[in-house]
Amino acid sequence: MTATAAPPTLRVHDPLEAALAIEALTSLRQDELLAFLQHRRWFGAKGRTPSSVRIATAVPLRWETLRATIAVIEVAFGSGRIERYQLPLAVRREGAEGGEPRAVLARVESDRERGVLFDATEDATFRRQLAAALEHSATFEDRGTRWVAEPVGEGATGLGAIVDTKVVASEQSNTSIIFGDRAILKVFRRLEAGENPDVEISRFLTLHTDFRNAPPLLGTLRLEATDGTSSVTGMLQQFLPGSSDAWRSTLGSSRPFFAAPADQQPANPFRADAERLGTITRELHEALASRPAHEDPAFAPVPITPADLERWSAAVRHMAEDALALLHDRLVARALPPNRMPEATIVARRREDYLAHISAMGAGLGGALGERIRHHGDYHLGQVLRTADGDFMVIDFEGEPARPLAERRAPHSPLRDVAGMLRSFAYAAAP
Repeated sequence: MTATAAPPTLRVHDPLEAALAIEALTSLRQDELLAFLQHRRWFGAKGRTPSSVRIATAVPLRWETLRATIAVIEVAFGSGRIERYQLPLAVRREGAEGGEPRAVLARVESDRERGVLFDATEDATFRRQLAAALEHSATFEDRGTRWVAEPVGEGATGLGAIVDTKVVASEQSNTSIIFGDRAILKVFRRLEAGENPDVEISRFLTLHTDFRNAPPLLGTLRLEATDGTSSVTGMLQQFLPGSSDAWRSTLGSSRPFFAAPADQQPANPFRADAERLGTITRELHEALASRPAHEDPAFAPVPITPADLERWSAAVRHMAEDALALLHDRLVARALPPNRMPEATIVARRREDYLAHISAMGAGLGGALGERIRHHGDYHLGQVLRTADGDFMVIDFEGEPARPLAERRAPHSPLRDVAGMLRSFAYAAAP
């Protein structure tokens, strides 16, 4: 494992908080910013070499008990692609309560003292100020860019009084902050202009339907740019203490069933869970299809046309062709385990059969194709929580993160979700 380089030093005039100003932040070199990003789990461009890295925006948050800033790091590539990442920043004096932060962007030296410039989500005061902003709403603006915190409904009432806050240790593409046993805030790191499907669908289910098997949306954070675009930077939802993801709970409860000798027929504990998940899935789709076009066009059901079906069939054929081409290359290179070579050879030889089967399935559906609706888009056991009382809650409506935003928001057949969950069942039962 490569050792982490020592962070650079920013020299500012008093006070230390001057390091939060855009003028100070933009003095950091590209290599210094990139070195910091490469060690963050949420940075999605590891292994690629950017053509430029810069801090493009910094919106100061001037709270009574804390000075912080919301920085946006812009990473550009030779292809013209630009990725933007959100980095909340705070300054802590050396020896101050809270200790040495993990994610330090720079050391800071002022005329009289020293400190560190670091990821503000590590600071308990910052987290409590976020909670208060989400409860009461808050707006900060600098040079035309606005950072806005807004509650949704009344669910965030009293949130600012919660003292116990913590960052979830298993940080991935986002950072999650838990407020007591009340709420969880997902801080988005990678920013995309436009609607966030997770927020959009959660807001719809919370405010416009009776579906109660998804955590209610309690508040949002967003960044409004000078060009008029807006990016969702965070979403606050109800926290479900004692819950675990359904993938782990399924593996645990089903292990005795699959480990039983072949001559025994033990009870399958997952049967009732599968039936409950089926009921919840249907109720979810009915809720997502419950709004007529004149009330909310973004959630109105749309008839599936033959052109839709052909487009989907073509996409499936393309995926199959890519997978079979990769398999062929592995066979030629003898890059598969020896005991898998015979069956891989059989699969590769049946390429035309598979492609013909895909075309036949599409052609055999006839004219009754149903409707396209908003749906989960990445539905599997890992996107469902098993609650402390044994029920299930659906989470993470952002769709497949690698796909474009417009594609993730597009309506599709609800059977896409059903297929994803059934595939997850098959994975759970695999040896």
